[in-house]
Amino acid sequence: MGFGLMVDNSIVVLENIYRRRRAGGEAAREAADKGTRQVALPIVAGTFTTVIVFLPFLYLQGELRLYYLPFAFAVGFSLLASLFVAFTFVPGLAARALAGGAGDARAAAKQPFYVRFYRGILSFALDHPIIVILLTAGAFAGSYRLFDKHVVKGAVWGRGWGQETYIQIIFNMPRGAELQRTDQLVREFETKLTTIPEIERFTANVQPERAYMRVTFPDSLENTYVPVAIKEQMVAYSYLFAGAEVRVYGFGPSFYGGGGSPPTYTIKLLGYNYEIVREIAEDLARRSTPTSVAGGGATRRSSSSSA
Repeated sequence: MGFGLMVDNSIVVLENIYRRRRAGGEAAREAADKGTRQVALPIVAGTFTTVIVFLPFLYLQGELRLYYLPFAFAVGFSLLASLFVAFTFVPGLAARALAGGAGDARAAAKQPFYVRFYRGILSFALDHPIIVILLTAGAFAGSYRLFDKHVVKGAVWGRGWGQETYIQIIFNMPRGAELQRTDQLVREFETKLTTIPEIERFTANVQPERAYMRVTFPDSLENTYVPVAIKEQMVAYSYLFAGAEVRVYGFGPSFYGGGGSPPTYTIKLLGYNYEIVREIAEDLARRSTPTSVAGGGATRRSSSSSA
């Protein structure tokens, strides 16, 4: 089904280009341009009337979805790809294959300078493929050296949203609260955070009725249970203060997008010897049991308050 539909668009475009070239005496480039534009709207409409038939497949459930959704994706995207080919590759190839005659000579003379410049570069590339291959290989080698030297591997560039594990503490004070009172509350939390060596850095932004704190961790601890345990400590610590609303949120791979529980991981062990597999499983269970976060000591940190 999909194979027959994919060639229909190209056939219609090519036939119309050929008809204009032979019947109207147009230059090959002009026939390819006008012939493609002439049938663009009906081809697009016809293709989308076929693609839209597969939209209900997105709502199938159970085994029907398992079997038919890949089929819908394959046919739908293939039809869209055939539309792209019919409007780009086919007209270009037709203009080249049907070229010849005085009309084409006049059309080439009227081309703007940037088209002639690109034609010259393309002609050089086609006439000297070895040079082009060597230049391309050199560009790849140079880009690899730059990548290997300057790009930090193992991390998403720019630390996109959801890639960094951090804790956010929000303080909401009663209406009319003074800056000194809010700042004093934030400093209590800063004092508490300085006793936790696993924390890499924390910052604070204090306003009279609202304050924010951001707590970050070293890369080695971002995907562990440590941030979750520290968050629970901050939640318990917030209960000691009355007259203010303190909310503690966790973000990043160790949290459920701001929730209070760590993600659930499953380790499945397979083997032929039940006793050995059981011993490995028990050893993993002992080693993966979470431990409490130790306090005390001082590590690299920074804090700031601004009104």
